[in-house]
Amino acid sequence: FTIPAFPCDVVDSLGAGDTFIAGTLVGLLRSTEPPEAFLAAAARAAAETCGHFGAVGHGAPLKLHTTPT
Repeated sequence: FTIPAFPCDVVDSLGAGDTFIAGTLVGLLRSTEPPEAFLAAAARAAAETCGHFGAVGHGAPLKLHTTPT
């Protein structure tokens, strides 16, 4: 099966794949709807995830530690 990506304004893609696979697995386990339906829902949820900052590196400066040569 294939499903197109759901259009969205991307802020950060961190977690989008996890969101998509979680929606897919739940759809497979429930098996009450056709694959096209739960895959479309998973794509929509992944697109919504892309609208939020991920958990790494946002809102705090990154300090780099260097070793003197």
